Amino acid sequence: MLAAHGDLELKVFSTCPPSALSTRDEYLRQAQQVARWSEDAGCEGILVYTDNAQVDAWLAAQVIIGATRTLCPLVAIQPVYMHPYSVAKMVTSLAFLHGRRVYLNMVAGGFTNDLAALNDRTPHDERYARLAEYTAIVQGLLQSADPPAEYPAGDPGDGAARGIRIGLIARATEAEAWRDAQARFPQDRKGQLTHQLAMKVSDSSWHRQLSDLGASRPGQQERNPYWLVPFENYKTFCPYLVGSYANVAQTLACYVSAGYRTFVLDVPPSCEELRHIGTVFGLAADRVAA
Repeated sequence: MLAAHGDLELKVFSTCPPSALSTRDEYLRQAQQVARWSEDAGCEGILVYTDNAQVDAWLAAQVIIGATRTLCPLVAIQPVYMHPYSVAKMVTSLAFLHGRRVYLNMVAGGFTNDLAALNDRTPHDERYARLAEYTAIVQGLLQSADPPAEYPAGDPGDGAARGIRIGLIARATEAEAWRDAQARFPQDRKGQLTHQLAMKVSDSSWHRQLSDLGASRPGQQERNPYWLVPFENYKTFCPYLVGSYANVAQTLACYVSAGYRTFVLDVPPSCEELRHIGTVFGLAADRVAA
């Protein structure tokens, strides 16, 4: 299970499938199913994407809340999409109506053509300065006397806590893990071309850093738990850790020892995969405790 381990108080989030890749009925079924898997596995919450091609992230969050008992939506927030008062109002309204905590994933970037379509041509560095101001405004509003703010689901927690987004594929042996990883994310020429195109229309620093890292280590991916093939084939937007339970847990324990307590996972393909991930987190917690 992915609940807190001992005194570490780790928070693990899964990811909701993107709506742009599905029909309406498929998306509703997948979003509800993945949300239930995540809750059953002990996840704290679930990331909901936002960009011009996705359904409204707040409406997706409502679907997730309706399908679960305790799972908390982690809603991606891009300042160009919504006034900060509206963000605060959505958070407090969901807390009031459902008694559910809402986490926010503050996003400065995105595809530049998405932003241009909304007539937002703010330079890269200025977008981060804007995001800091925007976040401060949202926090101020959530601490003010807005009536629904009287019904928070819990404490806001440590705003300075560190978190990472990463996928995990772990099995009893290295061979099993790499076999399943390659079956799930085979090389895809169309995906590689899409990734290259995305690089041309994105000025995201982390996107470029991951791409440069993958280009600097061709042919070495399988000898290292840190795997970028899914990212390079446009199957996801995060790196993966792949290997045996022991090796992946060792790498994960390094993150925990460095102070990371929040982990946002990639979209889980099954509840069985979440059980494998739970095994890794349990081992990692034991290593840190030892």
